[in-house]
Amino acid sequence: MQETKEIKALFHLIDDPDEEVFYSISDRIVSYGRGIIPNLENLWENTISEDTQERIELLIHKLHYHDLTEDFMRWKTSSYQDLLTASLLVAKFQYPDLTTSAVLQEIEKLRRLAARRRVKKQEVFAIHDRPPVLHPAGPGIGQSDLIQLRQRILHPEILRIIRQNLLRDLQRIAPLLPLPRRRPQT
Repeated sequence: MQETKEIKALFHLIDDPDEEVFYSISDRIVSYGRGIIPNLENLWENTISEDTQERIELLIHKLHYHDLTEDFMRWKTSSYQDLLTASLLVAKFQYPDLTTSAVLQEIEKLRRLAARRRVKKQEVFAIHDRPPVLHPAGPGIGQSDLIQLRQRILHPEILRIIRQNLLRDLQRIAPLLPLPRRRPQT
């Protein structure tokens, strides 16, 4: 972001000993949004005072938190609330510079790779409509039955585990976010 006279003046006032002045300028700096973070990082690198550096770090964290709460609010009000997006938002709490597009591309690559492997397995083994075998394989049971069982159980099982982990993480972090609570409908 281009440093204007106002931004320079705000940066100069960061080390003001008066807490009220600091809160006032911090609110003004946060109003600039995420674009001011590189300027704050540059100021942090060029500042000698540890107290001022702590204040700058506080401002950067405040900006990341502000953006994260806005992202959660957008996710909450969107018509399609998928857990993958929510899990990426939870991850952004710990890793604020996380780019979701790169993660989504990697997940898409893994999905395509898994789909190709599944197709190759289906080409090799005979697929039939017999019910899956729920006991250890005996001499009369073919490998195609066991692979068919794995294909039916594996995908929903993985999704269930991922969903449980995401819900646990969301429940753990939800109290930290200023999200309005829904009232139960009666």
